[in-house]
Amino acid sequence: GERMHGQKELLTDVLKGRMNFHGFVIGDWNGHALIPGCTATDCPESLIAGVDMYMAPDSWKGLWESTHKHAKSGRIPMDRLDEAVRRILRVKINAGLFDSPVKPSDRPLAGDLSILASPEHRAIARQSVRESLVLLKNTDSLLPLDPSKRIMVVGDGADSITKVAGGWTLSWQGGGYSNDKFPNGETVLSGLQDVVDAAGGELIFDADGTSDAEADVVIAIYGENPYAEFQGDVANVDFVPNGFDPELLNTYQDKGMKTVSVFLSGRPLWTNPEINASDAFVAAWLPGSEGAGIADMLFQTDPSYDFTGRLSYSWPKRADQSVLNVNVEPYDPLFPFGYGLSFGDDGNLDVLSEESGLSGQSSAGKGVFFSKGALMAPWAIIKYGSPATALPVETAGQSVTAYDKAAQEDSLRVEFRTGEEDFIIASNYPVDMSRESNGAMELVFDAILLEGDAQVDVGMGCEGGADCDAFLPVTLSADWSKVRLSMSCFADQGVKMEYLMKALIISGDAGQALGVSNVRLEEDANGTQDCG
Repeated sequence: GERMHGQKELLTDVLKGRMNFHGFVIGDWNGHALIPGCTATDCPESLIAGVDMYMAPDSWKGLWESTHKHAKSGRIPMDRLDEAVRRILRVKINAGLFDSPVKPSDRPLAGDLSILASPEHRAIARQSVRESLVLLKNTDSLLPLDPSKRIMVVGDGADSITKVAGGWTLSWQGGGYSNDKFPNGETVLSGLQDVVDAAGGELIFDADGTSDAEADVVIAIYGENPYAEFQGDVANVDFVPNGFDPELLNTYQDKGMKTVSVFLSGRPLWTNPEINASDAFVAAWLPGSEGAGIADMLFQTDPSYDFTGRLSYSWPKRADQSVLNVNVEPYDPLFPFGYGLSFGDDGNLDVLSEESGLSGQSSAGKGVFFSKGALMAPWAIIKYGSPATALPVETAGQSVTAYDKAAQEDSLRVEFRTGEEDFIIASNYPVDMSRESNGAMELVFDAILLEGDAQVDVGMGCEGGADCDAFLPVTLSADWSKVRLSMSCFADQGVKMEYLMKALIISGDAGQALGVSNVRLEEDANGTQDCG
């Protein structure tokens, strides 16, 4: 279809004409740049189509200059420009923005940071956590728990506010921030610890859950990594484990320990295996910076507390149930719209089917390393030998930042400062890609030359350090183009594909800068070995 930023028929003829819309149309983040013939700094087509206000967060100056030029030349008709200004002013006048001489900075409480995270505000946020939790399973009334017992807490969400806060928080996609970036915030772990300590119990924390410790109850806090629109788009509703292996829940149960899952997500997901391995299962959504609200409910720290949260969306029975709406047949959820248990309800469940309905497919294939601005587990950008947790990645030798190709921050900009440090996407453990290498698969990514010489070396590497790396020469273009290199070429040079650790290595010279996007494996496109 035609992108809306250039859709005159809908924006002008339908919305403003037939529907008599009196407001103004604002674009999305540099969305005008995606219109054929446009760039982020030059797009008269979008204004002519009916967009009244561009959203140009980092391109505004160039866009103003080009729009001014097009208005003077007549490319943008003056009556269209007048209409856009008139619509914007009309909305501001109707909102009373011109009636008061008081600037926003002069309004009551403006600039008073002391009211942020006040006790009253935090209490409401903590109450919101308690009331939003949905109890989906509670075998033999395991909850509420006795805090005087020996409690083991596992999962990557326990001691991470950024994980439980999700996207659209400190950044667009969220994630990658240490707890000190959330002043006055409290982790789930901290809230649990306070309750257990007050009751004289014992709390053991083991984030990855692999210790040999034993406890009366294991509380696992895990779920989706943070995301917003775009990076969070998925083809189905299968939960793909990331920072914690939920199969460990079965191990705990085999040892006689009770298991409680606190599942973090921005949407209902197919979690039948996880529910089966849990004696109690709580859909916690994204509770944010007041993690103690979860402890309030798991331990019922006040007799008046009870689970009152109910599903606002139906919970899927299969991973292929992306569309699952009340009153739309076929409607066959695991838990229907409005479902939720309280402490006094029968929370026992029969064993659930673990057939996902995906015929072996998953949300992200094994051969996807970087897609839509996100690294796919277990792959990460390497900084000084260790995985980087978030962008930007700044070292003495290189700078890696987010970059726009087809959408906001869907790509990477890699700048080589010294030419002595490679750009690397790697796993912290070897991954067997021997079948892919033997099956005529190719390493594929989109690239563009931004600065410097066009010649770079592209490599892959296996367990064993630099001695197991191999490189092929690639000449980049000043336009986005697809780079295709046969995995067999790297294997022929000594990369042991059964122990692959570095999915992509780019070696450049000082002063070079390039864009990189959509790093993956694909089938051979031309039937010949491509070695650069």
